[in-house]
Amino acid sequence: MIRETLRILRVVGQRTAGFLAGLGAARIAVGLGGFVIILLVFFMLFTAGWDRPPMKSVQTGYRGGGQSLVYNPRKVSDQMAATDFQNAPPKASSGGPRAGAVFENVQVLRNLSVGQFLRQMQGMANAVAPDQGCSYCHANGNYASDKLYTKRVARRMLQMTREINTKWAAHVDGVGVTCYTCHRGNNVPENVWANKVAGVTQEGSGKLPPSKENGYASLPSDLYHAYLQMDKSINVQSNYAMPNGAKSDIQDTEGVFGLMIHMSNALGVNCSFCHNSRAFSSWEGQGRPHKIRAWYGIHMLRELNETYMDSLADTFPPSQKGPDGKPFGINCETCHQGVYKPLYGQKVIADYPALAVPDNSGGNGKPIPASAPRPGSDKTEHPATPGNRPMPTMPRSASTEGSSPANGAQGG
Repeated sequence: MIRETLRILRVVGQRTAGFLAGLGAARIAVGLGGFVIILLVFFMLFTAGWDRPPMKSVQTGYRGGGQSLVYNPRKVSDQMAATDFQNAPPKASSGGPRAGAVFENVQVLRNLSVGQFLRQMQGMANAVAPDQGCSYCHANGNYASDKLYTKRVARRMLQMTREINTKWAAHVDGVGVTCYTCHRGNNVPENVWANKVAGVTQEGSGKLPPSKENGYASLPSDLYHAYLQMDKSINVQSNYAMPNGAKSDIQDTEGVFGLMIHMSNALGVNCSFCHNSRAFSSWEGQGRPHKIRAWYGIHMLRELNETYMDSLADTFPPSQKGPDGKPFGINCETCHQGVYKPLYGQKVIADYPALAVPDNSGGNGKPIPASAPRPGSDKTEHPATPGNRPMPTMPRSASTEGSSPANGAQGG
């Protein structure tokens, strides 16, 4: 049996060798090349990490500046079809008595009519607790009671939402935010962060394990507290070679790189969405307006985390705090959830205009920054005044500022 098998293999080998010899080297090379092409096409169509044509490329900055977005329009269509957009209750009459005069213990929305107030409450329930409804915040039918921590948190979040839509209009840009922007039907937003503590992380040990926060790269992951709550400098690029005047070290650079990866993933865009890839540090002329909008967003998150979230440390239960005992924080992904504009640019504030009324009584008292810093500076050019400051005027690209780039983002 073994001899017969060896004989068959020998005959097959001889015939194969004869066949290849008859083809010649050129034909063999062509055949192998075609086989490789077939394999590549197979892997492109049936494995992850590949996108079949046609793809979309949108120029987002000056020609030659390396500022363009490449995206898959089919994925955008699928993502938009799977998105549950905000669905507000029918509008209510603004006439009649005010909510503060009819209901007890109304502290934030006192000036709404009764109909508008009840509509706002229904919208909040739909956004935060669609299954539990009113009972998620209100105790045993006693709507005036503050017994449940969820009601006290909701009141603080109303103040925060109003401040975002008013004071930070330079970032939310008329689209606005509501409870639904972050919660999307969940009691707690899906994308929040907590400080890491000793024994939980290897930060500082020289071993940086890959994690979601840093794009699964060997970069610092405990970065939200430093950059999105505290005011650690993000400007680490030097105009001089080290050690001649450079103020940042490699650890600072790694931390900022990790933050940039977070922002890129949170918005579903690449670096050139905000930066000119040949002049990352440029603010004037070569940068994009989105870079300044992101700068405002960073300052906004610092205020929200420090002033609003941390103020609820004694209100939240342990289940909604991190290992250090502080409440969960907000980052770019909390609102954006992988999209350049949350909910693809749906103007959610149009459904709830009462959430854009100024109410800065619970803020930190600091005015919105007037403008982005000059290159090489961490400070604003001049003091700002409180209120709704417009975005600084930036040179507008001649191409697609109002079009729909990556992730089907809507202009506006």
